Amino acid sequence: MTKKELVSKMSEQLGIKTSQTREFFACLMNNIEQALRNKDKVIIDKLGIIELRKKKERMCKVPKSQKILLVPAKEVPVFRVNKKFKESFE
Repeated sequence: MTKKELVSKMSEQLGIKTSQTREFFACLMNNIEQALRNKDKVIIDKLGIIELRKKKERMCKVPKSQKILLVPAKEVPVFRVNKKFKESFE
């Protein structure tokens, strides 16, 4: 399901204009992004948790040139699915 399809379906189910739903969705995404930038977890009940996880510094080889590069440490967003939600698909 694409963002456009999701917005359309939400708009239909809520009985509001697609433009309002798009605005709501954009606001939701901005708030999630801001929370992650502030190093907060985003807990979405019955769905899962979005949080930042630290990745260690590592060495990596470029296949084409065979050069070895140092990839610096960084934080990346990860999504952990709620256990009950995951089990509902088994």
